[in-house]
Amino acid sequence: MCRFPLNRVMSRVDIVIGPTASGKTSFAIQHANKHDGVIINADSMQVYDALPTLTARPDEREQAQADHRLYATLPPWDYCGAGRWRDMVIPEMDAVIAQGRRPILVGGSGFYLNALLKGFSPIPDIPIDVRLSLEELDQAERYARLQSVDPELAEKLHENDTQRITRALEVFTHTGTPLSEWQNRPLIPPPAAYQFHIIALLPERERVYEAINTRVDVMVENGVMAEVEALSDLMDEGKIADHMPIVKAHGFRAFRQVIKGQMEMAEAMDKTRKETRNYAKRQYTWARHQIAADEVIGT
Repeated sequence: MCRFPLNRVMSRVDIVIGPTASGKTSFAIQHANKHDGVIINADSMQVYDALPTLTARPDEREQAQADHRLYATLPPWDYCGAGRWRDMVIPEMDAVIAQGRRPILVGGSGFYLNALLKGFSPIPDIPIDVRLSLEELDQAERYARLQSVDPELAEKLHENDTQRITRALEVFTHTGTPLSEWQNRPLIPPPAAYQFHIIALLPERERVYEAINTRVDVMVENGVMAEVEALSDLMDEGKIADHMPIVKAHGFRAFRQVIKGQMEMAEAMDKTRKETRNYAKRQYTWARHQIAADEVIGT
């Protein structure tokens, strides 16, 4: 947990939010160059060193136009929850401010930004070996164990909700305390040392949906299948579990089915477009109704 000197001067931090394919990367680069800023990743997929094309991570050309940090920072078999990202981003912001520059957080991951802006549950990070120890359990065994150690949470979750059930078991295994109890504890408050300025990019939805459709075509043309196959191979080798965050990247499962001969490419592309558009809808809702933007651009 990060603590700040009581006499610390408030420092401005800009946060650029918006749905996927709304132009956050190009806007952030221009904004950074205008304000001597440093772009810091706030995207839950781009923090991993995998699937750069599929997750639309800023490429080498884009990263050369401005200073970028916390991109491709963690291996794909690692887990970066909101609390861990917050612990990573605060030192980065401090370092930028110490240089007399402006931190510019960029991303559409609401749970990351909520942890920074609104606070989060004080759940410790879970070691890799704890996660691996649960891999031998099938889904029915995991849910049965959750019912035993955290019946309050088990009652709220569907028995096939692999990701949340596994997360709850990891927390209990590591801490000996049910996740439901952690969630009921007071939130760790947002840091008081920063003056956050939120810029929301909200173009017309049809423009964003069209950009998403085009992006999927470009991804395929730019070799997205090679990076999907590389991650798929790591899963087949047992190095990455099916519930790890990077596996949830939009389009990964569909394109992996193409590799396995279980789906045609055209169907996988259509499924990826639809999945990504649905995600953009949720991002619009979050940006409009769950966060107070200081600037709204492109409405």
